[in-house]
This record gives sequence, structure tokens and C-alpha cells, in this order.
Amino acid sequence: MKHLQTKTLLLLFLCGLMFNSILAQSIVNPKTPDGFENPQSQRIVLNQSSNTFDVPKGKNLYIVQMIVTPSSVMTDNTTLKVDGKTVYDFNHGTNRCSPKGLNKYLTTPIIVGQGSKITLEGKGTLTFETFTVDAKVQVKIITKDESLKIPKGQTFVLLHTVRTSSCSIAYEGNYDYSEIDDLHFPEFFQDASKINDKLSDFQTMFGYFY
Repeated sequence: MKHLQTKTLLLLFLCGLMFNSILAQSIVNPKTPDGFENPQSQRIVLNQSSNTFDVPKGKNLYIVQMIVTPSSVMTDNTTLKVDGKTVYDFNHGTNRCSPKGLNKYLTTPIIVGQGSKITLEGKGTLTFETFTVDAKVQVKIITKDESLKIPKGQTFVLLHTVRTSSCSIAYEGNYDYSEIDDLHFPEFFQDASKINDKLSDFQTMFGYFY
């Protein structure tokens, strides 16, 4: 009888370990959904002389800090593209329209998917502090001229929105520029129509499927 009780307790203990292991694997920080397998930090500087960065295949890129250095000419404009999509615009020239955008720490990283091409067009400079990890989730960047389809059984996790703003500089004119909304906590969507309704309010949305 005592031997049977010992075997029963041992079986319960092993089942508990297996449950905890499965639970640990299923719990993911939604801000860093890939986890941290094989992480590597990297500073990326994009400008006129070096305007392209290719995210390695098998890796997702996490941007944790974004430093904007516009040109000194007010009429200059600079555009950031990912796989040909316009996702972010510098405001013009000396950045007087949006001084808060000069050096932005992101409480939630911007994720760019494996194999993506990041390109800067214009005379300004963007500096990113980033890290890459082994890719596990499918990253999705959508712009206002697109619509989102959510695969059956999956959830779209929205991390960031980019809105277009404008400002008026006396004697110089009106200028448009982009502002990144760093969501304090991600938003979750299983109904694509709900996020498509929001697209008209934004230039870009950054997220992933889970």
C-alpha cells in the first residue's frame, strides 16, 4: 500500500512538472512574442550613403529606440519604407513640427519581420537601436490603402499605430509628418473588420499574428 502511494505521488509530481512546462511554453509576453532565442543587439543607421537594411531570414527585428535627425533644409522630407510600403515620414527640415520625435524610446518595440527590406528615402538620418531573435511569429505591417485578413484560429496583435499630423510654420507654410503611437499594452483582434475600420485613422499599423 505504501509503495502504491509513493508511485501515485511520484506520478502526480511528474504530471505537475509537465503541466508547468507546457504552461511556461504557452505564456508569452505580447510585446516580445518571439521570446529571446539567440538574441543579437545591433545599431542601424540609415542615411543617404547607407539607406537599406535587410532583416536576416529566420530572424525578427525589434526596434527599441528611434533617433530622428532631419536635414537642415525645411523643404526636405524623408520617408521610411518597409518592403516598399511607406510607414513613416520625417517632418520637414529642422524638425520644428515634432520635437518629441527626435529621440524616442519605445516601451513596446516595433517588430519588423524576417527577410524584410528597410529603406530610407531622402536626406535625413534614422538611427535604430535594435535586437534580432529567432522568428516564431508572423509580423504584419498594414497601411491605410490595404485591408487586413486574419487567418482562421489566429489573433492579430496590434503594437503601434502611425498617424499623420500637420503643423504651420509662420512665413514658411504647412507641413505634414508622422507620429508614432507607442501603445502601452497591445490590442487584440480576432475580427478583421474591427481593425479595418480603424485603418482610415492611421497611416500605418504594426503588429503580428498569434
